[in-house]
Amino acid sequence: MLDRERVSQYLEGLDRLLRDWEELARESSRARLESDRAFSQRVCYVLLASIQTALDLANLAIAEKGLPRPNSYREAFEILEREGLVRGGRTGQKLRELAGFRNRLVHHYVRLDWAKVQRNLRQGLEALLQLRRAASRWAR
Repeated sequence: MLDRERVSQYLEGLDRLLRDWEELARESSRARLESDRAFSQRVCYVLLASIQTALDLANLAIAEKGLPRPNSYREAFEILEREGLVRGGRTGQKLRELAGFRNRLVHHYVRLDWAKVQRNLRQGLEALLQLRRAASRWAR
C-alpha cells in the first residue's frame, strides 16, 4: 500500500495545477503564446509542474510497490501501464508523450515550438486526469 499522506499531498497539488491547466487551455491560442510572454511563461510552468507531479506520483507508486526502477520519465509511465496501474492505449501513449514534452520544457525552453505547446495544452489534460483517478485508487 502506498503512503496515503504523500499521495494525498501530490493529489492536492495536482488538482490545483489541473484546474489551472483547464483555465489556460480555454484562454490559450498559439498567437497568444507567441505574443504574451507572461501568459506563455505561466502556461509552461503549469504544464511542467503538472507533468512533474504526475511523474512524482508514478515514481512513488513504482518504489512502494517494489517495481523495477525506471531509467527514464517515459519508462515510469510504461511501467505503470504494464503493471495495470494506468490505462494503456491512448492514455498511456499521451502520458509517455508528456514525459518527453516535460524534457523539452526543461531543456529547450528558449526554443519552444508554440504549436507543440498549444497541442499539449489541448490534448494532455485528459491523460493526466486519468492518471489522477488511478492514483487515488492506488492509495486506497
